[in-house]
Amino acid sequence: MINESGFEALREVRKPYLRERIFNSLKDIWPIDKKVDEIAIKRAIDVVEKSKIRDYLKEGGVYLDVGTALGHIVEEIVKQEEDKNIKFLACDPIWTPQERLLERVKEKGSVNFLKAEGSFLPLKDRSVDGASLFWVLHHVEPKENKSIFNEIDRVLKDDGYLFLIEDTPRDSEEAGRVEQWDRRVNFEPRNEKHYYKSPEQWREFLQDKGWDVVEEIFFEDVYAKEFAKREEGVIPHTSFIVKRKIS
Repeated sequence: MINESGFEALREVRKPYLRERIFNSLKDIWPIDKKVDEIAIKRAIDVVEKSKIRDYLKEGGVYLDVGTALGHIVEEIVKQEEDKNIKFLACDPIWTPQERLLERVKEKGSVNFLKAEGSFLPLKDRSVDGASLFWVLHHVEPKENKSIFNEIDRVLKDDGYLFLIEDTPRDSEEAGRVEQWDRRVNFEPRNEKHYYKSPEQWREFLQDKGWDVVEEIFFEDVYAKEFAKREEGVIPHTSFIVKRKIS
């Protein structure tokens, strides 16, 4: 039997996933489904345009997206790079894509969705041309970063790229604003922890993990400009295009 402290520990583990479970149960209900899809597509188009990821995709390449959530960014990358005939494996431990999105990508067979943890990827060594982490790591405890990066390093080909996009507040004022926005956009509880880093801190973090930053692109969130109920100010993001260090 589980004692009271055991039940409390179990509740703590399940808390962060409650919003995803609720959203997954509602996301295909009309008209929620249509509205969520419209907003997510608009943001995905903006992210793909500003992040410059497309400049580094190879023809016929196979790519991995870790923590894909609803999958709109991956869908948009594949759509915009249709001539390159790239493939994406999009994995997430909790979120599931919308039915309407699944129908769109099924026609082309360019994206496969899989339930998987970033710390345990069911892929062969050196099997993908690139891997992406879009707004994932600031939700992950720092001690878990090592296992995620070890797995990405294992599955990525020697000449492969890592695409990292993160919230990058540069001071405490920006961090407070970003956190407030993050909670609103992701329906997060007040006790949800965030592990933000400035662009400089991410650069140092990546270098310490054995990666070189090929290109770094700062951009603002289109949500804050078009969907906020009040002026949010700049919600800063940075796209890092990264490769392994050459020894």
